[in-house]
Amino acid sequence: MRDGLWAVPRPVGRRDHSMVRVHVLPPLPQMLGLGETSSVFDIEVDVEPNASLYDLFCHLAVEHAAFEAWVNPKPEDMRQSILISVDGRLVFRADYGNTLLRDGADVRIFPPYSGG
Repeated sequence: MRDGLWAVPRPVGRRDHSMVRVHVLPPLPQMLGLGETSSVFDIEVDVEPNASLYDLFCHLAVEHAAFEAWVNPKPEDMRQSILISVDGRLVFRADYGNTLLRDGADVRIFPPYSGG
């Protein structure tokens, strides 16, 4: 970019977006209408720098209605018990808006666990 006679350098490697990888593990893809029972639903998403996990779900809800429940949850929705991790760390619903996603972040959505 030029401003008069002075050139304003762009920082090397600066990007105007971040790439995030989302993995929805079986059997959730079928339960959410995203794919087959035995396959992982994988998607790479471009998000704004410093986007939160909540921002990611808003972005995904535009293309995949299944993610709308994370944007506007209902108390009876089974998504209340689904586990979500970002870069290997569990994230609770109350922290979706505070969890910032770095470039290359790995988001995993796990099915509800039960057992005894």
